Amino acid sequence: MDKKAFEDMQERLAEVNKAVEKLDESIRASAFELLKGYVIGGAFSPAQAGKHGLGPATSGTTDLAALIEKHGTEKPSDNVHLLAADWFRRYGSAPFSLDYLKKAAESSGLTVPERPDMTLKQAQDDGKKIYQSAGHGFYKPTVTGELYLKETYGVTKGTETPPAPATT
Repeated sequence: MDKKAFEDMQERLAEVNKAVEKLDESIRASAFELLKGYVIGGAFSPAQAGKHGLGPATSGTTDLAALIEKHGTEKPSDNVHLLAADWFRRYGSAPFSLDYLKKAAESSGLTVPERPDMTLKQAQDDGKKIYQSAGHGFYKPTVTGELYLKETYGVTKGTETPPAPATT
């Protein structure tokens, strides 16, 4: 890599950092994953990023960009499940907020229903509820939901401590 290419990449990295630091802490890592291609310069997929030592390749990984690439974004209701799977792979069965879903969808370019709470309340797998309410505006997967997320999205239950909910 020549000096000019390095300086260009450094400039793009500073731009991405400025944009990502404005986002909710819980989605910053996923947002950065989506913007790696811009930092490197040119059209760059998450799979290519793994080949260049910039993160794991999509085969066998479960980052949000890889989930989006693998499962697509055809139906807004499926995008809600995709974001829930991303939360589950990081934080396990810890409750997530509707605000998190909306912010994560916005930062990753996913379209979600206007009322994601209704999607979560009505979601079933083989007649069993996938999510349960965990307080006003919070949801978490049921045992059936955990199995659904694992089987459908190929994620494993995360063990990270979730970020504290923002107080307004």
